[in-house]
Amino acid sequence: MVELRHRCQVSEAFAVTAEADLAALRPRHVWSDAVVAERFQRWRQRLDVLVVEVTPLPAPILLPWRDSYGGCKSWVDLGGQPAGVGKA
Repeated sequence: MVELRHRCQVSEAFAVTAEADLAALRPRHVWSDAVVAERFQRWRQRLDVLVVEVTPLPAPILLPWRDSYGGCKSWVDLGGQPAGVGKA
C-alpha cells in the first residue's frame, strides 16, 4: 500500500536563464549551491523551476501499490485523483 498524507500542486513554473538569478531561490529549496550550479550548467545554462504548494490531507489516503510507482521518479501518475484529496 501507498499512504498519502499531503496534497501537492504546482502553482508556478518558470525558467531561470541567468546564473546570478539562482541565488534568490536559495531559501526555497534544499540543494547546495554546488548542486544548483551543476544542474544549471548541465542543461545549457537553464534551470526549469516548479513552485509546489504542499498541504496536509484531512486524513491519510491508502492506495494499492502499482509496479509503475517503483524506481527513481520525481512524479508518478496515480491514474486520476484519489477520493478524499479535494481541489485547491
